[in-house]
Amino acid sequence: MEFLRGFLGNDSFFGRLMYRLGVVVITNILFVLCSIPVVTVGASLSGMYYVCLKARRNKFQGDVRIFRTFFKGFKDNFVQATIGWLVMLVFAVALLLEISWCNQFPAPVRYFKYGLIGLLVLDAIAFMYYFPAISAFSGTLKQQAMNTAFFAFSRPHYLLVVAALHVVPVAASYINLQFLPLAAFLWALGGFGLVTLLCSFFHLRQYAPFLSELDAAGDPVSEDELDDELMMQDESEEKTLAEMRKFGL
Repeated sequence: MEFLRGFLGNDSFFGRLMYRLGVVVITNILFVLCSIPVVTVGASLSGMYYVCLKARRNKFQGDVRIFRTFFKGFKDNFVQATIGWLVMLVFAVALLLEISWCNQFPAPVRYFKYGLIGLLVLDAIAFMYYFPAISAFSGTLKQQAMNTAFFAFSRPHYLLVVAALHVVPVAASYINLQFLPLAAFLWALGGFGLVTLLCSFFHLRQYAPFLSELDAAGDPVSEDELDDELMMQDESEEKTLAEMRKFGL
């Protein structure tokens, strides 16, 4: 009985694994359901990153409260996420149409498509970095765009890994079209959440120096709370020094 309790406990390897799996699956299902209107894909992606970044930052300790955390990220970032998503989507569609149009002409017009492909790659990079950035930081659209560019290109090796985490699983889904229904099922069950969780590891390594401290519950500590804590520490130090003076120390 003790063995079984230890095996199923939250601190056991199995318990930690199940907790991470639960974060991936539940967040993924919420993302898929909330993305059905298409317009809300950006907000849903922000909600998923909000959960994964918080879980990663807390080192999966405590109760993340996935539903509440997801919809908090969804609601708080809805405007910026929706604007960013629609701009990226329209830009990508326009570029694909332009590339198709260039292919219908002989050289040298056809060569313009390579410049358009370069712009399409930049749009994809923005997609991979914009939503985690707005989930981690607050600011105007201009500031979020600057954050996206900074974190995307400040560590090119991270960019390559994040791109591989997005591209390789999608490419693997189309290797054998007979398994495409199975791949679609896996994506709907947990694929998006798993990719987001893996990418969150690299995003958080870049964000860590710029993020505020966390309290015992794993929530960011505001500047006012941090100032109050520092004042309490100063008062405690003064009391300690006063006690030491009484004893001639």
